Amino acid sequence: MNTKKLLAVVSGLILSTAIYAQPSFSFSTPTKVERVLKLSGNNRTELENVLRHYAQARDSQKWEAACFLIENMDIHFSEQFYWETHEGKTVSFNELDYPDFRSAVVAFNRLSSQEHFHLKSKIIPDIQVITASLLIENIDLSFKLWNTPLASHLSFSEFCEYLLPYRSTCEPLEKWKPIYNKEFAADDGTNIQTAKEVAERTGREVMGWYFVTYGIENKQAEGMIAPSRLLFRKQGSCENLSNLSVLAMRSQGVATTFDFTPHWATSTGRHYWNCIIDEKHVYQPFVGCGIGLFKPKREPGKVIRITYSRQPGTPATELSYQEIPEGFMRTTNFIDVTEKYWKCTDFAVNAHTNDKYIYASVLNGSKWRPVYYAKRQNNKYIFRKMTCGVIYLPTVYSGKQSVPIAPPVLVHKDGKVETKNINSARNISIFIPEKELYLHYRIGKKYTLYYWNGKWMKMETQTANTSKGLTFDNVPDNTIYQLIPEYSKGKERPFTIDGKGSICYW
Repeated sequence: MNTKKLLAVVSGLILSTAIYAQPSFSFSTPTKVERVLKLSGNNRTELENVLRHYAQARDSQKWEAACFLIENMDIHFSEQFYWETHEGKTVSFNELDYPDFRSAVVAFNRLSSQEHFHLKSKIIPDIQVITASLLIENIDLSFKLWNTPLASHLSFSEFCEYLLPYRSTCEPLEKWKPIYNKEFAADDGTNIQTAKEVAERTGREVMGWYFVTYGIENKQAEGMIAPSRLLFRKQGSCENLSNLSVLAMRSQGVATTFDFTPHWATSTGRHYWNCIIDEKHVYQPFVGCGIGLFKPKREPGKVIRITYSRQPGTPATELSYQEIPEGFMRTTNFIDVTEKYWKCTDFAVNAHTNDKYIYASVLNGSKWRPVYYAKRQNNKYIFRKMTCGVIYLPTVYSGKQSVPIAPPVLVHKDGKVETKNINSARNISIFIPEKELYLHYRIGKKYTLYYWNGKWMKMETQTANTSKGLTFDNVPDNTIYQLIPEYSKGKERPFTIDGKGSICYW
């Protein structure tokens, strides 16, 4: 064989070997990612630099992780709060310029005593401001944590949702993960092996200095506090405590969720907590450092878990936020996990409306508050996985308020579903005795009975002359009732009456 032919054969072998050795993975930009790149405007280059960085490194898994973050990035934002003067000028004040939070508060109070300030907020979409350096640093550290024994059991999906994200909710955007990784790193020489052990240690540290301001915080609460300010302030709401737990746990390689009930169904208020994903893929709930010990003691209207990725079938995928009740349902990145915490059942509602969605509301703090949704299907709305032991009121959202659309639905503790269609043609007498935890009469105080007939209808007001109870006559049958004292703080619970005249509080 002559030299020319030999070179041709060798070249062919080299070429064929190179083609065969090339990875089959394609680094071409997925359609969903390209959609977000187009929305990012002047910040597109930053996002493209992230993709280019991992494509050039031929790191397919980190490239896929970057794609996951970017394709869902358009639904994420920071809600930043700031102060303005009467003239509309932004107040120049940075609490981090002071040695501690108390000093910052004193300085701000001194400043605000000279001129009245107004608290303002603005929404800053991530796709407009996020940098390539933040994303790359976050992705690289997240993969380093995933390769530790604490997180190596996670699937790629679990990793992406509950360890990889560069943010938790809508806190101001910061490079928090390396800072928190260093802040909460073990320095006591203990040989901690499991995610649960790390979470408990981290939780003990957080609970050792975090002061919960529930009940005493300013009504003008500053939403979700920035990660740096959480470490600086060492205090905040229950919601911010749960967010701090997410940041602290994830920074150590522990996949952590943000769970909450938007409203208790048989009490006032709401609650926030977390779950870690242990080595057996068990989601262990906790508040503070009690891993696996938390369980709601009362009926939640719903239990919601925040995800990073958008979820199909949520109202916000089809409706504008003005058509959706204020709160989590205006977002698309959540899943319903109620059945993980409480006995649940489904129920259907026949409502005379053309609305695509209706909502189930619970009575909380004397108001009907929406907690979940149902989509119209064949002129019927089916609510899924609803908490047992709860009264739900079907409502529509119109004109910035919830409007009743059907009678109350009682979901009994055993899962039985009952619709309370008022029987105005049949009147009954009601004797309402004292009930521990629900009703204690004060002699000389006035009590007003209300019944539900599309709205709360006033029945009669009586003065308590004894602690034994009050009797009301000619009360419409088969509905729900409330007894409201003149000293009410909005915490009274509704009740129903069975065929024997016994009262059941909800």
